[in-house]
Amino acid sequence: MNNREIVNKFRNEATSGKSGNIFIEGNNLYSYGKHFILAVRMQDVYLLNGDSYSKSTSKHQSIVRSVLKPNFIIPFSALRQVTTEYEKLVILDKTEDTIKEVKYIDSKTGEEKTRENHLLGAILFKVFKYDSVSRKERDFYYLGSCDETAKTIRQGYFIIELPNKAKSVTQAYESLKPKGLGAEYEYQRQGEFFLIPSEVKTKDLRPNTEKNLAVLFGNDSDSGNPHIAKETRQKGKDIYIRGTLKHREHKTINFKSWHIVKINQAVHSYSASGRVD
Repeated sequence: MNNREIVNKFRNEATSGKSGNIFIEGNNLYSYGKHFILAVRMQDVYLLNGDSYSKSTSKHQSIVRSVLKPNFIIPFSALRQVTTEYEKLVILDKTEDTIKEVKYIDSKTGEEKTRENHLLGAILFKVFKYDSVSRKERDFYYLGSCDETAKTIRQGYFIIELPNKAKSVTQAYESLKPKGLGAEYEYQRQGEFFLIPSEVKTKDLRPNTEKNLAVLFGNDSDSGNPHIAKETRQKGKDIYIRGTLKHREHKTINFKSWHIVKINQAVHSYSASGRVD
């Protein structure tokens, strides 16, 4: 039995079987070993692993994506930080994957060229699991998507625990905006931080020596992967930045005037740790 045949067997509801390098166990399909799940069979959709591992596993993934439909792709390196009981995941809404053309400079020829990047669609889902605060099981709501402010697609996939339940991807995104940030406001964003233009005067701001936004917002645990502002000042509890804002996984932003900083309302945020395709 070859690899395509075992994937077809999985599609036909088989709960066991093996080809040379792909095997079925229950509702899971694996590449080489249990270290890499290719797909999870759910009620009406296949959940496919968007992480990359090796050239041979990528070939397995290509077969899986062509055979198992309908499907949705999500990096399991991010998902397993939320749950490893994948069958309990309930998809509430999703958007389609897109192809984005990106210009780049060929390092060998110096010519400007264009390549196509595969941008994973957004997914809104819930997981019923134990809540350590209430000490009861309940539904947790999550949004998974690619952050378009990231330097590369491989760096930009995230899963966020939402502050409230949502019925659509659009509603989920809206729930993450800082309180009071209505449609009338212009802003730029870098990761979880929203940067809003301000007419505040420098003389009205108190200098601040801390440049790490995570620390300024009381999140010392994120200090190892910081968003660093060139200049920070405060007015009361409000934080303002001017100049560059840098982060190793996001595009640098340069502000010529003061911008007030707001943080999103995510409860927790998880990123994909491997390569994403």
